[in-house]
Amino acid sequence: MLAVFACLFLAGGLQLFRQWRLEREHAGILLWSVSLLVRVPGFVLLASRESLSGLWVLHLGHSLLCLGAGLGYAATRHFSGRHTSLLAMLTPIILWNGLCIVPGFLENTTLRLTSLSFILMFVSAVTAFEFQRALLLSKPVRLVFAILFAGASLMHASRMVLLISAPETTEYFSSLGAQGSVLQFLVAILLSSAAILASTMLFRDGQLQNLRREAEEDVLTGLLNRGAFRRAAAVALETARRDGTPVCMILCDLDHFKAVNDRFGHAGGDSVLQAFSQLMRDRLGPHGLTGRIGGEEFACLLTGDAALAAYGLAEGLRVHTRVLSMLGGTPDFRITVSAGIGIMPVTTADVNGLLQRADCALYAAKRKGRDCVEVEGLHGKDAAGGKGTAPSPAIAAAGAGDYAPGAQS
Repeated sequence: MLAVFACLFLAGGLQLFRQWRLEREHAGILLWSVSLLVRVPGFVLLASRESLSGLWVLHLGHSLLCLGAGLGYAATRHFSGRHTSLLAMLTPIILWNGLCIVPGFLENTTLRLTSLSFILMFVSAVTAFEFQRALLLSKPVRLVFAILFAGASLMHASRMVLLISAPETTEYFSSLGAQGSVLQFLVAILLSSAAILASTMLFRDGQLQNLRREAEEDVLTGLLNRGAFRRAAAVALETARRDGTPVCMILCDLDHFKAVNDRFGHAGGDSVLQAFSQLMRDRLGPHGLTGRIGGEEFACLLTGDAALAAYGLAEGLRVHTRVLSMLGGTPDFRITVSAGIGIMPVTTADVNGLLQRADCALYAAKRKGRDCVEVEGLHGKDAAGGKGTAPSPAIAAAGAGDYAPGAQS
């Protein structure tokens, strides 16, 4: 069975390494590949223990299995965006080697295998738990891997019980005779099929995640494209409506962008869009949902406390846009942005309504002379016909309730 595991882990590790080469930003896939591959020589050593003499074979072989288990745990946490310390990653192999230095430990087969089973049982259990939280993977893939590792944990636990209750039985199936050999073969085939299916699912899931990301992201800027932004905004609005938190939409448009293309060419225009997108991601991204919804037009949906600070966030974006050095430090060409903020009561807010109000405010900013921020949807008449001053304290006074339409900004 150990030889079967060696072939299985080799195939799975190489397949995942191939997947990582296609999407190198996913360190979790690389870690899982290394986790599987590092166990291959361990299985080979243990399978050859009768032809190789010395306790070093058991020591090194099981050390590699423990190292692979720790790497697998860390890899799984990567799929939920969690960092794993080096100490936590190496804990299984540290525990194993700590036991190996105890006199007589390796010579005592029952103690050695019971200790190893306990370590692998625990690591398999926490890995199954981490797969449940691996939100970067699809739900079916999370479920399959969680079940597989929970099953592995139960297998190691049953081995511990067997070793403790019948110390003379060091193999799972040795006490069953010929039937045990058949059962061992069937279990190996079942585990091999399940593991190959699981690694294939992980491989395909990574491909689907890539395709989904490509379908939702704007190729040039990396922000959400128009369709993806509207869908995500609708979900965020539903959550805000359920929680009763305020909402608003910021619409930004780079001023005189045609002049940028005319003077610096489309390559220069693209560099401006990329630089502004990064600035928007840095300034607004942590607070809301951002996307590119047109050529040089960008949107950001804010909810909760961020919505109450919308004007300050938009003004900060405007100021930082003026000081960007985007076109090779050209001193006589300044990049500026106009922004409009649309506000609606959360109970009636929808994506179209917020975008329309933000567009009215953006139009007012353009009419005012550009390079400013306007607000629509406060008190009285629309900001589209207003003076373009900063919003009144009515925004902050709205608190967690709805924004009341009315005055002008």
